[in-house]
Amino acid sequence: MNASEGAYNLIEGLLRTAALPLFVAEDLEREVDAGIGEITAMCIIKYLKENQRDHIRGGFSYSQTDISHKLDEF
Repeated sequence: MNASEGAYNLIEGLLRTAALPLFVAEDLEREVDAGIGEITAMCIIKYLKENQRDHIRGGFSYSQTDISHKLDEF
């Protein structure tokens, strides 16, 4: 079964904010563009969520929500 449009959109957004080497991000983009199933999409989403930039530590702009999520980690 092919991944849903929502899964593709989520992957696209997560790829933009992931802290990955360029070659890894490009490989993932190629894989997604070729078409992926629902299970593969779930694995990619999990991987990308685990590799998101830390906006607070990285000196990027951040929101109150980012601060709340960071505090929840403690």
